[in-house]
Amino acid sequence: MKSGLKILRTLLLPVAILLILWAFSYTSNNRYFEIAKSLELYSDVYKQVNDFYVDEPNPDILMETGLKGMLNSLDPYTTYIPIERVVEASQAQGEQYAGIGATVIYKGGKTIVDMIPKDSPAARRGLQTGDIIEEVESINISGMDPEDIERILKGQANTNVTLTLRKYGGEEPIKITVPRTRLERKNVSTFLMLPGDIGYIKLSIFSFKAAREVRNAVIDLKEKGAKGIILDLRGNGGGLLNEAISIVNIFVPRGNEVVTTRGKIVENNRTYSTLQSATDTEIPLVVLVNSRSASASEIVAGTLQDYDRAVILGTKSFGKGLVQGFFPLSYNAQLKVTTAKYYTPSGRCIQALDYSNRQADGSVGKVPDSLKQKFYTRNSRVVFDGGGVDPDVLKRGEIMPPLLKSLTSDLVIFDFATRFRNENDSIPGPREFEVDDRLLSEFRNYMDRREFKYSTQLESEIESLKETAAQEKYLDYVNQSMTSLGDQLLELKGKDYERHRELIRKELQKEIIQRYYFETGVVESTLDNDEWIDESIGILNNAEKYKSILGF
Repeated sequence: MKSGLKILRTLLLPVAILLILWAFSYTSNNRYFEIAKSLELYSDVYKQVNDFYVDEPNPDILMETGLKGMLNSLDPYTTYIPIERVVEASQAQGEQYAGIGATVIYKGGKTIVDMIPKDSPAARRGLQTGDIIEEVESINISGMDPEDIERILKGQANTNVTLTLRKYGGEEPIKITVPRTRLERKNVSTFLMLPGDIGYIKLSIFSFKAAREVRNAVIDLKEKGAKGIILDLRGNGGGLLNEAISIVNIFVPRGNEVVTTRGKIVENNRTYSTLQSATDTEIPLVVLVNSRSASASEIVAGTLQDYDRAVILGTKSFGKGLVQGFFPLSYNAQLKVTTAKYYTPSGRCIQALDYSNRQADGSVGKVPDSLKQKFYTRNSRVVFDGGGVDPDVLKRGEIMPPLLKSLTSDLVIFDFATRFRNENDSIPGPREFEVDDRLLSEFRNYMDRREFKYSTQLESEIESLKETAAQEKYLDYVNQSMTSLGDQLLELKGKDYERHRELIRKELQKEIIQRYYFETGVVESTLDNDEWIDESIGILNNAEKYKSILGF
């Protein structure tokens, strides 16, 4: 039956394309002629491959690969969504999804349990960070595509999924059955009071009910005596546009423009404004952003900056000023396509990459500073477009040294924390637990036993320079200098552990705390040693400085 459907689809596709060509033939527009020509060529190639390729090609794979290649030439956000992933895509933005409540990571062909929300089905059935999933429903998942693994872990609500796990230190795998339940996404991962009567809200995502959670947090913190609020959007990649608008509305009165979207179809251009009464238009506000704050995060930060309603503190944000829409396709598939750019109330678009003007090698360049336009906030402060949201108070970027980057990506810290959790039933609270020198020394020994090795960008560049020197017949003259430089670099690498000791301690502490207190505990544990938080508290408790930054 499936084979017959494939043959039918293969036969019908050229017919459908010919009908499109027939429709295009009634216009003399050169653009439509080029489209018609391209479709005809695609149809010819598709048919000839199906007819004459030595093996039997899969028409679905051929088509999906072709569509992906076409859309990838536009931007990373315009994608084809086949029918089996439509529900998954809608769940990603929706209120709830049916799953076990655990995220996984993939390393060396292994599927390893990573984050587990508190009180999730996975946590209740005993799954722990570091567990290795070997089978799902008796299917060996070794080497399986990560997207396929995640798809079979999810499913209909109120159904069960059986996992075969290997626990840390366990000799034999065990089987557990975990119910799939509807899991409501938590947007505000934590909110609490900080010293100086300052309230803190960590907003992790912009999914359904994000604005309600932020509003409730603001009200709760004010009742506890908060005289200022820190809204932490660091690492928040965005989400639902209407939630971003509603979050702005918490701090900005009704009837103020939040964002305007403009695209090719003028009739679809829209301006979104605040619709409700604000929760608080006066309380001092600091918004934290970094290079991973994107999209909806940038709408919130950029709009509050335009109205001089909040001090933006941190590093330049990601720079995603593009809007996507979903369109139905045949066979219940969908197309997610970039339809517009968004603009903050001052008129700026914060999109950093110019996908419409690719370079000769196909790469995408950023908007040059010389082409960035100047805009003005309500208090006539200067802001610029074309490169993310520039903070009012610039902080040093979070640069991870090569040693720590490798310790993280190679799961050395991850595995040590898993071992620690297996050997210790409990630890003090997230704001009390500390990785002391003894534990740090134990980690150093663990790292050495794993014969951990890493390379730096400088080492790669030295090797590349040697290759260039050899090609241009200079290697005999510079080899001694190159060798000397390499030896010096090796000596410096030997001191990396001590130089980055405190950064390693912090990362190890976060990884261990996550095993016991989940994401909320990790956030709480970092607050007391966060320079950005300390400076935010200082600004919020200094009325004159706060007003001066905002141009009052």
